[in-house]
Amino acid sequence: MYYQTDREFNLNEEFVEEEGRVVQTIFKSYLDVSGTDLENDSDVTMQKRGEVMVPALEIKPISFYPFTVAGFTASLKKVFGEEAQHRVLPDFKDDSDDSEPQLWVHVIIKS
Repeated sequence: MYYQTDREFNLNEEFVEEEGRVVQTIFKSYLDVSGTDLENDSDVTMQKRGEVMVPALEIKPISFYPFTVAGFTASLKKVFGEEAQHRVLPDFKDDSDDSEPQLWVHVIIKS
């Protein structure tokens, strides 16, 4: 799960492509640990945040795999079997006027 924070900075995205399609997105960033107990940790390095240098921890890369609903459903059916009970539910952003779901939640029960 990803949680946005005001301490995260220098977010970079990398896209991995195969045959002209994006098959993986990798997010890399730093966490500003100024004023915390982590400030003097051995893993902390000084990084430029805007115009100032701050003590920061490099966040381990987070990989995401883009799927269509149909593609992910097909993958689940291969793993759990065609007879598995499967539902796809929309997950809407609380503060959005957009009527399109931001995410899809798959619920599957192996038969």
